[in-house]
Amino acid sequence: MLVDTFTQIPFHILLLLHTRSVAHTRTHTHTHTHMYHERQKWALCGVHAINNLLQEPKLDKTFFDTICEELAPSSSKYWNPHRSVLGLGNYDVNVLLVILERQGFQVKWHDLRDTITSATLHAYFPINEQKNCDSVDSVAPTQSQPESASATARATAAATFGIVVNLPSTGIWGTLSKGRHWATLLWSREKKVWMNLNSELKQPEEIGDFEQCAKLLQHWQREKGECPILLARRD
Repeated sequence: MLVDTFTQIPFHILLLLHTRSVAHTRTHTHTHTHMYHERQKWALCGVHAINNLLQEPKLDKTFFDTICEELAPSSSKYWNPHRSVLGLGNYDVNVLLVILERQGFQVKWHDLRDTITSATLHAYFPINEQKNCDSVDSVAPTQSQPESASATARATAAATFGIVVNLPSTGIWGTLSKGRHWATLLWSREKKVWMNLNSELKQPEEIGDFEQCAKLLQHWQREKGECPILLARRD
């Protein structure tokens, strides 16, 4: 459903872009937010989105291409239904789902018929939003909070909570290909806010609390049309 088409781009231009993309290296920054943030390179937004979720440069194009070949073993090197022509990137949702699950994430595909709200996010991400509360990592078991509850709180504090969204691309490459763009929103345990780690941004941007995150997602759904949303949690 999300596979992009490059049929309107001349073949020699695609070949040139492919040659340059193979040799092009990925860039990333660590800003004052202490968050890993990969910037956009060619059509590798899916790779950037997952690495930004993992907060490290763990995966690369070769790994994503391997998943494409596993999903469509009879496809050729230059055509696979789960990526764009010539293997330039633009990986579809099936590839990201497989990779997220292999990285230990539980993934929920949000039903686009329902408006996403802060209650939707809270139901899937058990997070304490209070900025002035003590870290649950330092909470000792009490009569009101037995050892099992304390252990659960510590596990929750160490968990990774993220949202991966598929948007219409606004970059030059996306405009040429009429493609889609994967972007990651990540809960910052340090700042207790949602952060926008979209690879098209120059640096991470603070979104705010659950209510503000839900409003951003609603805005995208309203202004950009159908935007598949993956809620990803690794406990």
